[in-house]
Amino acid sequence: MDEFGRFKPSGRNRLILFLVAMGLGRGKLKRVFSRNWQAATPQAAVDIDYHGLRLRLRPVGNTIESKILFSSRLREAEELAELRQRLADGGSFVDIGANVGYYALMAARAGAEKVIAAEPNPELIERFKANVALNGLEQAIDIMPVAIGAEDGTAMLNLKDGDTGGSSIV
Repeated sequence: MDEFGRFKPSGRNRLILFLVAMGLGRGKLKRVFSRNWQAATPQAAVDIDYHGLRLRLRPVGNTIESKILFSSRLREAEELAELRQRLADGGSFVDIGANVGYYALMAARAGAEKVIAAEPNPELIERFKANVALNGLEQAIDIMPVAIGAEDGTAMLNLKDGDTGGSSIV
């Protein structure tokens, strides 16, 4: 896997991330930042430090990665505060539909001794694995290449155009 920092933003994208860090990543400006990023580098990965995590994101085509990258606020801060409180003394965490691993990574950083993450999309699994490796959390997080449902069996993964994280088995 490529070393963290190999995908540093440059030019216009570096300016966008500076503006996000200055607190401007909210409301309509988030969409402006996203559109400008897409115009500059539609398929490029970017390495960022995000509240104690090293993340390799591909924000074009995945709403979750876009929200993480272009929002000036910590994504889902209240939920993460609850996670930190409940996992402070260890414990386990299950992430169903893990996407690129945001919750699983945050849970491991919060103190979870074991994280089990289910993600059926092979493309997202590879991104998730990269994020786990970038943070040295291979021993804490198990990624299961499955979908979770009410019944045992096989299902078709319906990929959502323009949002890999919006795929479903329904």
